[in-house]
Amino acid sequence: MGQGDADAVFRITNIVNEPVYGCDPRTTLQIAEIAEPSLRVIRESITAIETRQPDQYEQIRFSNFARYEDRETGNIVLLMTGCPGNQGRHEECGVEPHAYRYEIVVPD
Repeated sequence: MGQGDADAVFRITNIVNEPVYGCDPRTTLQIAEIAEPSLRVIRESITAIETRQPDQYEQIRFSNFARYEDRETGNIVLLMTGCPGNQGRHEECGVEPHAYRYEIVVPD
């Protein structure tokens, strides 16, 4: 993913190339390495963690997640459930209530 520095800083966020309204869209969640001391995103390090699939609700949000560093591997573990946006979760909202676990291998 980038410079391979053991002290690298990463940002998990929604990066879009279009104007946002009410913090949307959040249909793709990415991780990117941050350059220090400028705190700028290293563009070539941007990697998608999850993105909306064609059969998923159009306004699904990938932004409500928890994360921690695995003590044994040093990898980032992310737990996330898709959010159905402003309509709220209900049986016909089109977003499964499942939580998914992502393990992100941090480069050496």
